[in-house]
Amino acid sequence: MQITSNQPQQKSYPSSPENPCSKNIHTSFKDAPLAVKITRVVLAIFLVIFSCGLILCAYSFRDLLDIDCTSQHPSQQVGNLLQHLDDFVAGPLPIWDNTQLFQFSCLMHERHPHVLPIDICSPVTKFNCNEHICSTILSKQLLKGTGDCNGFCPPTCAPENYQWLLSGATLFPFILWHDPSAPTQEAMLAKMDQMISSGRVGNSHWILVLVDLSRRSIVFFDSLYNYMDSPQNVQSQLEELADSLGNIYPPEECSCEEALLSPFQINIVSITMKVQTPGEFSCGAWCCRVLQWYLENPEFSLEEKVSQDISQRKIQLAQFIRSSQEGMSKYSSLSWPSL
Repeated sequence: MQITSNQPQQKSYPSSPENPCSKNIHTSFKDAPLAVKITRVVLAIFLVIFSCGLILCAYSFRDLLDIDCTSQHPSQQVGNLLQHLDDFVAGPLPIWDNTQLFQFSCLMHERHPHVLPIDICSPVTKFNCNEHICSTILSKQLLKGTGDCNGFCPPTCAPENYQWLLSGATLFPFILWHDPSAPTQEAMLAKMDQMISSGRVGNSHWILVLVDLSRRSIVFFDSLYNYMDSPQNVQSQLEELADSLGNIYPPEECSCEEALLSPFQINIVSITMKVQTPGEFSCGAWCCRVLQWYLENPEFSLEEKVSQDISQRKIQLAQFIRSSQEGMSKYSSLSWPSL
């Protein structure tokens, strides 16, 4: 006997349309169905937006809009945009160490002969900076009064050449090296030797002090604002230096009593602003940038010169470094400017 199933027959429904994407995924765009074309276009737009988003996460869209393209030829516009993008994707800024600091100070002496190049053979820290600076200015004063001085001379510069540079100098840049973990001068020098041996920057930091004899002023700049010490301690140390320099280099045509009442003026450039980008070792380059700004205008404002936008600030410093390197290259042998 044949057994038949008495289960009710299921109604057949129209099957859903076959997904054209799986069937025609390898077809050309021209021959693909409309749904495939739309899918591909949407996917392409999404990838473009996603790629641009990754770039704009680090490079704000405002920086692209700030580029002045209204009065430029189209080729110039493209060139400027590519240059900005090149500065952005170039990675970390190059580290300017004592070699680059010396080379840049020589370049500034070439453009401004009253600038004395930086002596990189004598380590200057917060522990000996007042003594070192006063000794240099005293040598200048002795040379001015007697025509000769037996003071310190950098080992890489001939004594006659150094005296010639010293006699014409009125602006003295000093670069202080600092490591916050070193509590004494001896520990600071040991840290410096350790850094040189390892080739690592570590926590080291460059700070700029300018002594301007013509304006009787001291200019202090720390790209991290208070990395060397608290603002109160820095102010106190600078006041001691200002009093000492007032005695060593008194105003012309004044008595000894008046000199005691004529300390140098103090100008702390970075009162509250940290211009150095976190995670970058650009303190040396910033010291040189401030030196150049001061030579252009001793009364410059850091807040007006430095962009508040971090990415734009990095671009500005990268452009400064690139524009300076060619002129600095002539001093690659670390030889001092001479007659």
